Amino acid sequence: MIILRVFPKGDVREAWDNIAQNMKTFSSENSTPLYLSQQEEKNFLSIIYDVKDVDLFCDILVKKISSVLQPEKTRTVTLLKPVFFPAPKDRSANLERYQVAVRVTSDELENVFSHILHLNYPRDVFPTYAAYSFGEDDILTSMLSTSRDTIKKFVRENLELQKGVARVEVARINMSKRVAPTEMWKKYRESKYVFKPAAEHEEYDFLEHAALSGAFVQELEGAELLTQQKAKHQCSLLEKTWDAMNEVVADLTNHGLKVDPEIYPSLRSTKTLITVCQTHPRISELMPDEIDSYLGFCRGCCGQDVVTRVKCELRNIEDRLIVQAMNELGNEYALKLQQKTAKAWEPLNRILQVGYPEALTT
Repeated sequence: MIILRVFPKGDVREAWDNIAQNMKTFSSENSTPLYLSQQEEKNFLSIIYDVKDVDLFCDILVKKISSVLQPEKTRTVTLLKPVFFPAPKDRSANLERYQVAVRVTSDELENVFSHILHLNYPRDVFPTYAAYSFGEDDILTSMLSTSRDTIKKFVRENLELQKGVARVEVARINMSKRVAPTEMWKKYRESKYVFKPAAEHEEYDFLEHAALSGAFVQELEGAELLTQQKAKHQCSLLEKTWDAMNEVVADLTNHGLKVDPEIYPSLRSTKTLITVCQTHPRISELMPDEIDSYLGFCRGCCGQDVVTRVKCELRNIEDRLIVQAMNELGNEYALKLQQKTAKAWEPLNRILQVGYPEALTT
């Protein structure tokens, strides 16, 4: 594993979005991003990679990361012999994620690492992974805890007093998102478990910002399902809006107007994207480049949010049609068309304003 630290020239949040949207560009058969994270009070973002060939990973760093992100600088941290931990079933709720960096004298390094792996962790502090890291630190581990005070107390009593430990630093992870494909991440994690899950443990997975809430895959699947249901419902409403735009195109054509030719590929792509939204088994796994492969006015603007892309296309189509009607058929006719398109948007606007009915959210 390799941690790539990216120091952006501008806002860290903007850099986060930029990295997330271009993650497939920063991937290859030999270098797979596992997750993205950002520490508190740090001006860098971390992409954690599974790397099979370091020389080929260098190409991603030098050619792709530098050209797309144009960061101020990058730094790499090698993680050796990484191990993962199953989660205790009786874990506390509302867990936060922390990185614990340990500096150790060379003669005690193996002993301290073994100590970290085999500690008797309480339910309110437990590790998710640990690895050797030879650079600024000697051991890096990711832990979940109910609070900063709790993990600092645990570190003080169980790590700082160990023979050979020179320094221990604890930093909260503000944001964390798993970006590896679900099945690949599951196999990777399982292959590196320090022990197989027993009756009192279970496998887990971080999705989106799960590390900050204590939610694991079982709890998150319900939330993800709800998000997918909402997206599909919105797309069904947007399909009616698409029908209205298509009727406006036909109406203008019947009046002898030559409709802006850019509208047609946008209409076709939007119809296809609506179908994708309604039929895809897991919308959250659509990648930005998949959505951007469809022609239209809004390529590159909406990341992996297919609903936002559909709305963006329809708004652009609407604006161009109304302006053309106004210029060539007059304000009165354009106003009638505008009233028609506004009515087509009403069901979606209403649901966004008042929220979803209980039948959809329970």
